[in-house]
Amino acid sequence: IQVAFQPVADARTGAVRSAEALVRCWHPQLGDVPTEHIVLSAEAHGTALELFRTVLRAALSAVREWRATGLLETVSVNVAPALLADERTLAICEGELATAGVPPEALVLEVTEHYGVDDLARHGARYRARGIALAIDDFGVGHSAVGRLAGMPVDVVKLDRTLVAGLDLDERREVVVALANQIAHALGARVVAEGVETGPEADVLRGAGVDALQGFGICPPLPFAAMTAYLEQLRAHRDAGPI
Repeated sequence: IQVAFQPVADARTGAVRSAEALVRCWHPQLGDVPTEHIVLSAEAHGTALELFRTVLRAALSAVREWRATGLLETVSVNVAPALLADERTLAICEGELATAGVPPEALVLEVTEHYGVDDLARHGARYRARGIALAIDDFGVGHSAVGRLAGMPVDVVKLDRTLVAGLDLDERREVVVALANQIAHALGARVVAEGVETGPEADVLRGAGVDALQGFGICPPLPFAAMTAYLEQLRAHRDAGPI
């Protein structure tokens, strides 16, 4: 099991202050194993909590170094709804934060929308009370409706790639994205668009007022060392200023 990091860029300035930690696995016979297979296997074998701890530990170790050098402020880790409801998960978060020497506000937990709405409503407040931020992932699929945002105690809403792909060619999706963005902002949440692949998609999302962009069109997931080099390069360009 390895962990890669995908930058989340400010939609207006391009600055990267956050990244998502993503599970990766390579098998000598099978090659790259899809992330969903890793997660499903862990759930089937009763090791989902250990997988979460492994990714969390790597993510906190990385963000500790990035915060110390001023490269990045927060890191997000995916958590299954069932784990969010498990009291051991909060204890693991607090323990790993303490071990890493990282403040709770450096951590964001992402919960998949089409499975975790009810779990977020019931259990999310416990995490936020400890200073850990919550994000609703894959918003726009499953049970989603913009009106349900009112019942989600979250700090970040991540728009699913199905809403983003080809957004510049579909006015109806533009309307949905703009509406979701307005409601999320009214409720005090930031909005991140996932799966951004093209410049025109990014332009429409900026026009809609989305806060941040994530996807291969911005930057693919990178191992820790490559991610550090990418962040350092961004800082060097920023410090150099306009030519």
